[in-house]
Amino acid sequence: MEQRKETLNSNISQFRHRENFGANFLAAMEVFSYQNNSINLHSGSQASLIARTTTTSNSSNNSGKSEREPRTSPTEMILEFGENTSMHGLSRAMADRPLWRRLIWAALVIGFVVWATYNTTQIISDFQGHPVMTSVSNEYQGKLQFPAVTICNMNRLKEHKIPANVLNFVQYYSSVGVPVNELNRLVSLFMRNFTKKSQREMGNQLDEMLYSCTFGTEPCDVFNFTYIYNLRYGNCYTFASHQFPHRDEWVARRAGPEHGLSLELDVRYDEYMVSSPVAGVKIVIHDKGEVPFPEDGGVVAGTGLYTSIGIRKSKIKRLPDPYGDCIQEVDASNTHKNLFAKSGFKYSLNACLKSCFQVHIYKACNCCDPSLPCDSYALQSGAGRLATGGTIEYCNITSHVTGPCLDYQANQFADNKLGCAQFCPPPCEESTFSTSVSLGKWPTHKYWNVLMYHEGHQSSDIGIEYAGVTLLKVDIYFDSLSLEKVESQPAYSWNKLLGDIGGQLGLMLGFSILTAVEILELLIVDLGFGLGIGTLWRHYHQRKGKKVDVMQAQS
Repeated sequence: MEQRKETLNSNISQFRHRENFGANFLAAMEVFSYQNNSINLHSGSQASLIARTTTTSNSSNNSGKSEREPRTSPTEMILEFGENTSMHGLSRAMADRPLWRRLIWAALVIGFVVWATYNTTQIISDFQGHPVMTSVSNEYQGKLQFPAVTICNMNRLKEHKIPANVLNFVQYYSSVGVPVNELNRLVSLFMRNFTKKSQREMGNQLDEMLYSCTFGTEPCDVFNFTYIYNLRYGNCYTFASHQFPHRDEWVARRAGPEHGLSLELDVRYDEYMVSSPVAGVKIVIHDKGEVPFPEDGGVVAGTGLYTSIGIRKSKIKRLPDPYGDCIQEVDASNTHKNLFAKSGFKYSLNACLKSCFQVHIYKACNCCDPSLPCDSYALQSGAGRLATGGTIEYCNITSHVTGPCLDYQANQFADNKLGCAQFCPPPCEESTFSTSVSLGKWPTHKYWNVLMYHEGHQSSDIGIEYAGVTLLKVDIYFDSLSLEKVESQPAYSWNKLLGDIGGQLGLMLGFSILTAVEILELLIVDLGFGLGIGTLWRHYHQRKGKKVDVMQAQS
């Protein structure tokens, strides 16, 4: 009996040094049960207990070791990633299941990866193309700044003011059957030989033309207009120009004819030349600070008529590079695109086209068109070459060299063969005004009678026929105080780009940012330099585990 107890105690001491606590605990419980119940243990039972305990301990240790052992090869790491990743479908393609099911899932995953990749590249390509989205909105305004209004007499020269040679020139070409448009072009070329002061004196004066002027209920006069010279129409006058930027009275607070500009004008019909077949005025409505070009557009108000012009304002905003080709402002690097800047006018498309024409005149004829600004520095910069002496002179139209050169370039410009349309981008911000025109007979006989009576005429019937061919009335007003806004915006922002890419990847693959982090972890930490660092990390923990085992054994 004593011998068997010593044997059991020896076995118990061996069990304490086992690594698996569960197996030792089981063996200890069996020994404890034997002692309490005084079971007679024979050598076969003892051997069986030891073998069973040892087997359990070894099995448990091997199992634990198998669970803790990491996968170290790249193939094993990829398999482990595929089994545990959050991306849909990949775990089913790599799971331990029948081959045909894994092949189907693998084909689905590969197919959707290709599809999602194609869609993603298309989205990125669209983003890099910088597409633009245009929005149009109408906003009611409590008040609107009244635009600038430029008026030009359809007859550029008064017949009794021009020199005899000019009058003979016009009469000769009209007598030989030259068309009116060609005749006016020849007159414009001929007038380049006169100074601007002389041309102004030969043209119509505002104090002779302006019969009545009111804005709303407030009177206005010639001092509210600024002078501007135009090649085709001569003297022109602008109401509410940029030279009066702080005049708050030129603001429309209500819509309708009674709250706009009302003009009664005398075009001096008896002074009309044969080159002026239409009697009336040309009216251009434009933004303040913008150069008016009545030869390129506008409304004609004829004599003997009441012309009602309702306007609506639109504000356009475009995007600069890389979304578009608009120009924000003219600086020292591109002054040749707006030769009118020195006169205080801002950049506009028409101003740039005229400036482009002047640049080509200098390049081809070595001089400046007298009807346009001649900025030597800007022209030399635009042409890319210096002028002789550093100064550019005005062209002499009577010269047999510069005259035909100037004429040829004008024809090329009219036919759009100088490339100015490509040279001039639109402004990034501009205001435009659409017009609706209605007409009525003016003045009536009774109105004319009362008007003549108040002016002290003895017979009110005298001059009614003449009034019908020389006088006119114009009302210019806002149809509505609604402002139309046309704004260009980037069609793709970074938020939309990420949303579209995420939508494609999420819909087809269940892919998210965290999935991308998982892939980066696999590529960088595990498969990349992580193969070396991971190995060192595991070796460190293995050495640390061995030290712990030794300390336990010693204790």
